[in-house]
Amino acid sequence: MNPVAMALPALVAAGESDPLQAALEALWAAVSTYAARRNEFLADVRRAFPVIDIDRAEGSLA
Repeated sequence: MNPVAMALPALVAAGESDPLQAALEALWAAVSTYAARRNEFLADVRRAFPVIDIDRAEGSLA
């Protein structure tokens, strides 16, 4: 599988009108591109976009 060819769908996904759909499709294309190193890539994504604790965030607004 050619990684360059697998990266192309990420560019197409960026043009989606729904931002969530665009982000998920781009993420899927990137995971496909990284293939054997996908776990490393996803760990980087998790560090860059940590899960937000909704309960804690709502408590801070009160």
